[in-house]
Amino acid sequence: MMTTHSGKGTRPDLTPEELHIRQVAAQIANALGETAQEPRHQCTRVVRTLGEERARQFLAEAQRIEQGEGMLTTDGARRRTLGGVFFKLVRDGVTQQERWRIFPTAPTKPRQAEAQRPAVTSSPIVTDLPNLRGVASNMKTTIVGRPGRIIAKQGYIMTTMEARPAQALPKGLPTPPAKPTSVVVYISVKQWQKVAEALRDPEDILIAEGSAVYDADLEGVALYVQKASTRNLDRAAREA
Repeated sequence: MMTTHSGKGTRPDLTPEELHIRQVAAQIANALGETAQEPRHQCTRVVRTLGEERARQFLAEAQRIEQGEGMLTTDGARRRTLGGVFFKLVRDGVTQQERWRIFPTAPTKPRQAEAQRPAVTSSPIVTDLPNLRGVASNMKTTIVGRPGRIIAKQGYIMTTMEARPAQALPKGLPTPPAKPTSVVVYISVKQWQKVAEALRDPEDILIAEGSAVYDADLEGVALYVQKASTRNLDRAAREA
C-alpha cells in the first residue's frame, strides 16, 4: 500500500470511502457538540458500521428529542447532553454485532440468550415531514384532582395543584422527571360556583380543562380553565 509522508511520520493513504466516512463523522460530531477524541472516534465507528443514512437518522432523532422534553440519564439525576442522547439511541437501536463494532469496550462474548436472539434492525425515522415550523393551533390540558387552598381574586379564583407524571407511558418515550409539577389553576367565578358545592364532598375531585402555558413570573405552569366539572357532577349528568 502506498504511504504519504508528513512531518510526523507516515500513514496509509485513505481511500475515498474512508475519507467520506470521516468527513460525515466529523459533521455529526460537530452537530452534537462533541470535541473530545473518544466520542468523535465513536461517531466515526457509527458511520463506518451503520452507513451515512442511518447515522444521520439517529442524529435527527436525537436533535428532535433534545428540542422537546429531552432524555434523562438512567438514574434520572440529570438531563442527557445531545451527544448522550445520540449514543443512547444508537446503543439501543442497533444489533448486538453492530454494537460491538461501535462500542468496542462492550463484553466480547454474548450471553446465551442474546446469541440466540434474531438480529433486529432499527426502523427508519421519518424526518422529512412538510411544514416543520412546530406551531400548535390548539392545545388543551386537563387536570384531575383535589384543589389546594382557594384564593379569591377580582373575577376569578386561583388554586395550586401538583401534577405527577403518568404511571404508564408508551415504550420508547424518555423517562419524565420524578419531581411533581406545580400547576397554578385560574378559574372564573362563574365556573367555580358550578363546582364549589360539589367539592365540599372530600371524595369528589375537580376536572378542569383549559389552556396551559409556562408563566415566567411563577417559574411554572399556569392553567387557564375553560371548562370545569367534578366526577360526581359528570356522573349525575350521565345518569340524567
